[in-house]
Amino acid sequence: MNRLFSKIDSFVEDEKLFSDKDKLLISFSGGADSVLLAQYLLSFMPKENVHFVYFDHQLRSDSELDSEREFVSKFLLGMDVSFTLKRLPVQLFSDRNSLSLEEAGRVLRYRHLTHFSHLFSCSHVLTAHHRDDYCESMVFKLIRGSKKGVQ
Repeated sequence: MNRLFSKIDSFVEDEKLFSDKDKLLISFSGGADSVLLAQYLLSFMPKENVHFVYFDHQLRSDSELDSEREFVSKFLLGMDVSFTLKRLPVQLFSDRNSLSLEEAGRVLRYRHLTHFSHLFSCSHVLTAHHRDDYCESMVFKLIRGSKKGVQ
């Protein structure tokens, strides 16, 4: 893992993305990409300079969400960092604004990330995505019959 972190360190330094003096807001899903990002950031960032936000889109069963929220809470409590669990009414927002669930979730997440970044005086907002996220999105679009964004 340290070899991976050293490559990321070089990229962060070369691109001057942020430093250990900045305050960061991290969107945390509990997935492998978010866990790796959290571990990486906490390898050099002071804990008081990071705040994590987990969004519950209220689209899955309570048992699924309970398990995920429990993992997220235990993980972040174990890392001894500040975090917020936020419920988003994605279905309602989607219906009221004639948006797809995916777009409604994105709009609500970004609105709340902006709000929390101001609330906690964060200079940067980070989200974790692995390289297969784009491929997965393209596959879903193809399955739904869309040719948009697949070039």
